[in-house]
Order: sequence, then C-alpha cells, then structure tokens
Amino acid sequence: MTTSIREATGDDADAACRLLDAAMLEFDRERVRGRIDAGRALVAVVDGEAEPTEPSDRRVVGVCVLGDAAVEATIDGGGVANGDGVVDDDEVARGGGTGTDENAAGIDDATEIEQLAVHRSRRGRGIGRDLVETAAERADGALVVRFPSQVRPFYEALGFEIRETDGDDSRQLGVRE
Repeated sequence: MTTSIREATGDDADAACRLLDAAMLEFDRERVRGRIDAGRALVAVVDGEAEPTEPSDRRVVGVCVLGDAAVEATIDGGGVANGDGVVDDDEVARGGGTGTDENAAGIDDATEIEQLAVHRSRRGRGIGRDLVETAAERADGALVVRFPSQVRPFYEALGFEIRETDGDDSRQLGVRE
C-alpha cells in the first residue's frame, strides 16, 4: 500500500479537519477550509485500494496546511541545524505550526507550514517528510515553520535551519531556503 501527495480539494476538507483534530492541534476549521479552497493545502492519500477496509482508508492520512509568511517575529541569531538526529514521523504528528496570520521568521516571500499531521496508523512511513518536501517544492521562496521543541530532529533532518525567536519559548522556528 502506497501513499501519494496531492493538492487538497474541497472534498478533503472534513477529513483534513478530523485529522488535525485527532492530532490535537489547535486550528480554525474555516481557516483550513479557506486554505484548501485557495490551493494552499496538501494531503497524503492511500493509493491502490479497490475496496478500503477501514474508514481511515477512505480519507486523508496526512495533511499539510500552508500560509504566506509575512514575518513579524524577531530573529535572535540561532544556529544551523546539524541534522544528526534520528527522526520518527510519530514526532511530527502533532508538530504543526500555530496557524496565525503573522509570519514566523521575518523573511520576505516565505511560505509557512501552519499545520502538519499524519494519521496515527500511518506514522513512521515517511508521509510527514513527503508532505514537507512537496511543500518545499511548491514554495516560491523560503519555507518556514514554528514547532514544539520535541519535533526539532524531524525538521533538522529535512534541512531546516533552527533559529531562536524572541517571545514564545515553547516553540522553535525552522527556516529552509
């Protein structure tokens, strides 16, 4: 069984919101629907199943919601990620961004990952990585994300430079240019 990444459609909105909710992420349903309608969301779907056996097989198994990053946060230098950590997609299941309108990094023409989630039964299969890589390919400029510190190894392994920000110490900032 394989998965593919594609742009989300209006038919995916409910499934995407259920997935974000199951991952216990803070999000606004109407905002997610708006991002989907604007072509600013990606989904991972199961390929090649003629007869799905579980409801989860009929819906999205991963989602990445994107926004335009209009940076207002103050950057405090920060070091470059070394990428030595081993990453498990379980760590990324609850590692989405904050979903706010303000940009995370103060970088012009950046795309921000506002939310990222992978269905519990599909974690550890590279779906989170594939969603982020597809988002990076679609971004016009840098890709930025705010995330809790426990998922730092995931973003480091994907080539994000981890930067310190002034303000909220519970979240870190990753930038991939």
